[in-house]
Amino acid sequence: MSRLRQSLPLQIFLGMAWVSSSRDFGKDVQGLKVLGDIFLRLLQMLVVPFVFTVLLTGTASIGNPKELGRVGVKVLLLYQLTASSLSR
Repeated sequence: MSRLRQSLPLQIFLGMAWVSSSRDFGKDVQGLKVLGDIFLRLLQMLVVPFVFTVLLTGTASIGNPKELGRVGVKVLLLYQLTASSLSR
């Protein structure tokens, strides 16, 4: 079976097996830890702007201005509460 034609669940399983076995290698894979940390921090940086954009476009799609005011306040409060709890 070609490496490119493997199913996604099989690729995920092989990746998890490789990561769990790489703990045994110790110093041999320390260079990969830096890349993994950078990747995770980049993903974390994308979460807050993505959530804000989704909430903003969802709120803006409401047609009635009166409903927009009520929903907009709730959305901003929810966003502020969740953003402040994530930063702790």
